[in-house]
Amino acid sequence: MIDMRYHETDRYSFLLGNNHYVYDYKEDGDILHLFIRSKPHSCKCPSCGQERGKLHATYKRIFLDTTIYGKQTYLHANVYKYECENPSCNCKIFMEAR
Repeated sequence: MIDMRYHETDRYSFLLGNNHYVYDYKEDGDILHLFIRSKPHSCKCPSCGQERGKLHATYKRIFLDTTIYGKQTYLHANVYKYECENPSCNCKIFMEAR
């Protein structure tokens, strides 16, 4: 079961950059599942460049990643969409790209 409290685990977090962390993992034979999310909860609008933090939606994505420790690795990521609140910007909703 996925730990929904989102506490960073020391195991495997070193594989990610400063913007993400592993909050849970599951090893199942030759398969490794890493459950990750981003640390910042704001994002720059790709159109106007202003930092925005108004969350529009959250959803989960699964990515097949490079083999780690000889195990096929899947990243289960919480992905965020934001609303640009700049009235003069043409981009109203955008997704984080980190």
